[in-house]
Amino acid sequence: MPSRRLISRTLALVAMSASTGAAQEQRTRIEFSVSPSFITFSGFGGSFGAAVARLSISRRITPNAGAEASVFTVVPSGAASAVPGCIQGSPCVTRTTPSALSGLMLSGYAAGAMSPVRVLVGGGVVRASGGEGFERRSTGAIMLGVEWVSRSTNRFAPSIGVRFAQLTSPLAGARQLFLPGVGLSF
Repeated sequence: MPSRRLISRTLALVAMSASTGAAQEQRTRIEFSVSPSFITFSGFGGSFGAAVARLSISRRITPNAGAEASVFTVVPSGAASAVPGCIQGSPCVTRTTPSALSGLMLSGYAAGAMSPVRVLVGGGVVRASGGEGFERRSTGAIMLGVEWVSRSTNRFAPSIGVRFAQLTSPLAGARQLFLPGVGLSF
């Protein structure tokens, strides 16, 4: 997982105002969402239900575009272990699925000036926690998402979205992450 200092600095940078020169709304939005999902560990483990939690900070830079930094965690509802056949005299390796996959994503988004729907494209890093026997603990990822955020002027506004992350290298057999979210933005 990226260091906490890196995450806090990245989120702080996104939250700060880029400039206030133009007569436009430059609103910082913080969003927290949770949702059920699923994850597949190919090769061993199979598919499991999962819970996704995401915290993001976004800033509209122009009337039609903005930037976002988000952190997320995917926690599978189950686990699997595999002990491949061992040949006497050679080391045996046990493989178990990770207990969580966490990530940091930086993305840009586009939306109509008055549209509550926005399309996000970005990338970042995903890290596996727990588990054993797999060679890689972290990898890069590219992300594509669509999100609806209420244009309400209330302090808390509902949001619904879905994001899909393609991992650049498999983590314990996981190649994609499906990251839906139902949450509140404020």
